[in-house]
Amino acid sequence: MLHIVFAQAEMRVLAIATGEAEAQLLGVSVGSRLLERVINLYPSEGRGVLCGSLYFSSDRYTYRVSVIP
Repeated sequence: MLHIVFAQAEMRVLAIATGEAEAQLLGVSVGSRLLERVINLYPSEGRGVLCGSLYFSSDRYTYRVSVIP
């Protein structure tokens, strides 16, 4: 176990047009609408330990976030 306590989280959900790589992986047309979720998590020391993007077809998913302080 890592035993990391996160002090800060940043998340963005963006509407984007599908590029060639994403279109091929997701089986959609280039230019289709996607949702991109970008997340960065930071422990109290301030150095990021988790970051990345996920892509969702906007006609197939609902994105919901619950924040518990």
